[in-house]
Amino acid sequence: METGREKLKDEKGFYGSLDKNNSRSSCSCQSLLIIFLVLFILTTGLSYFGMKKLKTVKPSIFSLNILSHKNADRSEQKIKIYQSDLQSKISGSIGSLIPLSDKKILIKPNGIILEGTPLGSKNRLSFIAEPKVKNQKIVLENVRLVDVKQKSFLSPFPFIYTNIAKGVASAINQTVRFRVSDVELKEEEMILTVY
Repeated sequence: METGREKLKDEKGFYGSLDKNNSRSSCSCQSLLIIFLVLFILTTGLSYFGMKKLKTVKPSIFSLNILSHKNADRSEQKIKIYQSDLQSKISGSIGSLIPLSDKKILIKPNGIILEGTPLGSKNRLSFIAEPKVKNQKIVLENVRLVDVKQKSFLSPFPFIYTNIAKGVASAINQTVRFRVSDVELKEEEMILTVY
């Protein structure tokens, strides 16, 4: 029968021979600490510079052309909104504010024209409105039918005029998130002076 001392001696010999055969060293707590410290510094540095870079990027506003112009008391810019930009806006989520289907928008020098079919109708209508600046935002005023003969058809639906004006103005104001001081219309484009 083996005694406890003999067992201990045999175990020490067994493990000692294993340690001699195994030349690899294991990872110590110090090296683990150094690895974690390096990883922490790298992630902190990348996060800091990544956030700094994000803050310097200016958000794009569709395909608007921004032309800088200095005024005496404030910095103004001219922004062009193209007809296609407004068309995509009213075809998207903003379009639900406008009670027309098959909407088409046109920008002309005499006003913004919106064509479409009122819900529940087969008649295609064309509305024209004049963009104005109120409280540093675009509003559409003087909304009227292009063809006066169609006016009798719409007389029971006066809400269509106001909803069209609000919907199109909302599309413009969501496209341009600046304070607007002036608006000018050209063929297929609207030029806004913003600051």
